[in-house]
Amino acid sequence: MHPLKTQLSAIASTLCLTAFSTSLFAQVFVCTNSNTDPNCNNYTAITATQQALKPRTPDEPTVDQALKDAGHDSVRNGYNSVGNTNLYLKSDLWHLGGDNQMSAEHLTAYVYKNDQKVRTCHVFSTYLPTQKVYRTTCDK
Repeated sequence: MHPLKTQLSAIASTLCLTAFSTSLFAQVFVCTNSNTDPNCNNYTAITATQQALKPRTPDEPTVDQALKDAGHDSVRNGYNSVGNTNLYLKSDLWHLGGDNQMSAEHLTAYVYKNDQKVRTCHVFSTYLPTQKVYRTTCDK
């Protein structure tokens, strides 16, 4: 094969792979506003660095693991882009807060289906081994 064709083929393959990998997580977005702004109106697709973030305890899950194995269908559907479901995460990703039930470190995910907010979920870093999911609470 001609060297130029080989290079072009390699570039095309890389571009396709990059486009495919970034589209895998395009259904999960992270707020780009500061944590002090409660009304986020700017989101961007989650990055590989953000997907790999862990809570304060190193043996706990990454953002990616927690969303993939969340204990509620809405979160898993958003993670897997099922039924036109998207997840919008708070900018601080792993955080503490809420009432006693939510005092553990968790992710806050706003679940949208067909561009309409359907619920707010909290995905905790606590793994429930019998159910093989991370503890998740959702409104509604």
